Amino acid sequence: YDKNPASVPSVVYESALESKEVQPGDGAWYFHVQAKTESGWGAVSHFRFRIDTKPPVTPKIRFPHGASTNDPRPVVLFNTTDDTSGIEYYEVAVVGNNLQRVTTDTLDSNPFPLPEQNPGDKKVKVIAYDAAGNFSESVESFTILGIDAPTVDPVTDISAGDIFQISGTTHPTSRIDVFVKDANGNVTEQWGRTSATGSFRVIW
Repeated sequence: YDKNPASVPSVVYESALESKEVQPGDGAWYFHVQAKTESGWGAVSHFRFRIDTKPPVTPKIRFPHGASTNDPRPVVLFNTTDDTSGIEYYEVAVVGNNLQRVTTDTLDSNPFPLPEQNPGDKKVKVIAYDAAGNFSESVESFTILGIDAPTVDPVTDISAGDIFQISGTTHPTSRIDVFVKDANGNVTEQWGRTSATGSFRVIW
């Protein structure tokens, strides 16, 4: 055996072998076997095999939009390499939650958004598995920032038939939902968006 895919075996065993134990190191190798009969030597057979006892390179994790964000579903990027057998798949989870299996095809075509998170300090774990079952893992911290409660401008008295308007300020460029309950307990909803400075106005 060696690392050449087309080698011709040169060691002759006068008694035909059915098996042979070898001890190759990590990497890609080839078995080469040739049988001799009364008619002479036959063709050489080649068989490729790989040995991989080393884990992948420790995954690198980064947050392209920053590790502190108001987005409850932050995007995380991660990757690594394995020279011998290649990366088979990843497992990803916010620490304290179930791991989610992620294929390399998924990562090649899309950024990976984490599940929706409540505000607070968090950690994400990434485990990389190679084709031989070896693995390595990384953990990185991130923070989901809370959004302050909206400030609502005073509402003047209005009469039936008047335009009803709610205005105020809150987080810039975001959606707001306003709920109004009447005397009978019926609730109606109206939504709008805030400006780049955070101001909003919702009109019924």
